[in-house]
Amino acid sequence: MSPDIRLLKKHLLRDATSWRCGGPCALYCEAGSLDELRRALNTAQREGLEVKVLGGGTNVLASDEGVRAMVIKLAGEFEQLRVGPSTVCAGAAASLDRFISVCCENGRGGLERCAGIPGTVGGAVAGNAGVPNCWTGDFVKSLTVCDDKGEIRTLSAEECGFGYRHSDLTGIVLRGTFELGRGEPCELLSDAREAKARRRKIPCGNTAGSVFKNPDRAPAGKLLEDAGMKGASEGGARYSTQHANFIVNDGGTASDIRRLMLLGQKAVHEKFGVELEPEVRLWGFDGDGGEL
Repeated sequence: MSPDIRLLKKHLLRDATSWRCGGPCALYCEAGSLDELRRALNTAQREGLEVKVLGGGTNVLASDEGVRAMVIKLAGEFEQLRVGPSTVCAGAAASLDRFISVCCENGRGGLERCAGIPGTVGGAVAGNAGVPNCWTGDFVKSLTVCDDKGEIRTLSAEECGFGYRHSDLTGIVLRGTFELGRGEPCELLSDAREAKARRRKIPCGNTAGSVFKNPDRAPAGKLLEDAGMKGASEGGARYSTQHANFIVNDGGTASDIRRLMLLGQKAVHEKFGVELEPEVRLWGFDGDGGEL
């Protein structure tokens, strides 16, 4: 392993996720280049470890027991942004909010309504993050991805299988090429500021954003509130009194949050017959998967 790649053993995921809870992963590293990423993948394969990629850590609940995996955080060259004549290229590790700001400053419009959404470009396209009628996947022209053996391929938007807060992507997203409309920078930046101002009304603190996807019947927050979950708590975790589809962690454990999620799902199912599907990724919980 190259000396400029630092491998951390038993790195606590509570230090890397917005809920501020979770146990250790077997190995953790930051990869700032394709060469470093391939070296990390080779190590994971040699050690028999599953690979998980961590973006901003804003949509991950890692179990208290941790995960037997190598967790890789992209950095360096994967944070770069490049504005071209007709497209904008963004590295997967770039902040989504920074990417949107650069687009607006250069008169590239379309994603400004997503301004203020936390996380990275890679996480946003993997989960097709966005708001109604403005999803990240709507603007993807192509994505460059890497499999667990380090092989690179380019996918068209059609091959990504974008759906509601979902994609069919496998492997590691390295960068994306986006096609956006044209607009006046001052107007686009104003729209982005308005979107951020609206987003400031959502709960703050140690939270991971929306916990559940919105089912067809009604928004998940409304269903949870009507099922009596608003303000409900388990240990140090509680459903926010501002918005019931947010769980705030005030010193609780991942188990507290997971129990609270299950209680919310049960309450909504019993009252409305609706199955709430988690929007957050679950790492290290039996039968929950959670691969990016």
